[in-house]
Amino acid sequence: MGWLYLTERVLAAATSAGAFGEVVTVHPLEGDSYVIRGIFDDDHRELLEGADTPLSTTGTKVSVRASDLAAEVEVDDELEVRERRFAVVDIQPDGQGTLDLILNELRAGGDPS
Repeated sequence: MGWLYLTERVLAAATSAGAFGEVVTVHPLEGDSYVIRGIFDDDHRELLEGADTPLSTTGTKVSVRASDLAAEVEVDDELEVRERRFAVVDIQPDGQGTLDLILNELRAGGDPS
């Protein structure tokens, strides 16, 4: 993997977030809330490993550029997207500067749905 490939990946991620991204408000457990752009996927499919039979699950995620974050996102931080509130349940870096934040929607009062 050469520098040209890495540069193209970073530029593609930046362009995608700008063109397809939407407003995401990050509510960290500690510190002030702030706004970034991310690509929201309400129908994310993920293969579950470790089972005897291949399984997949459907969930919600938002992809963000790590460099856009004011601080490192942690599990249990909350995000607001499309007037819905979510808790971060997993953080999956892609190795190219983008993080997939796996989300669990919260009900009114902050309880997981």
